[in-house]
Amino acid sequence: MSTIRIQNQIQAKIINFLVDEGPKNQWLQGSGFKIYVRKSKRCPNNILVSCFDLAAIEFDEKLREHGILTELLHWLIDELTKYKFDAIFVECVVSKRLGEFLEKSGFVAFPEYPNCYFFVLQNETRVFD
Repeated sequence: MSTIRIQNQIQAKIINFLVDEGPKNQWLQGSGFKIYVRKSKRCPNNILVSCFDLAAIEFDEKLREHGILTELLHWLIDELTKYKFDAIFVECVVSKRLGEFLEKSGFVAFPEYPNCYFFVLQNETRVFD
């Protein structure tokens, strides 16, 4: 399956999750991927923010190193303000390479959340100080 099809499949599953008033967390699965997402409230720097969490991401070996996660993160940054989220929270980053990529992409590590990164979405909500 092409990476564009995988990206489209992931995006469709995330949109379905976002518009669903039901569960606040869910495993999204498809051809060669499994992603655990969550709608949460967090308090970095004592400011309550509405977050979209990427809690776990698994890709089959053949899908890795093809930019799927990079494209997903860029798409989320553009898309999530439509759903009234303040931030993206990437949880339990164990890969040093991914952590470095997130920081280069504007994500910020917070000491109170070890191995986790925030990205503040540019909308009319509050920002981190």
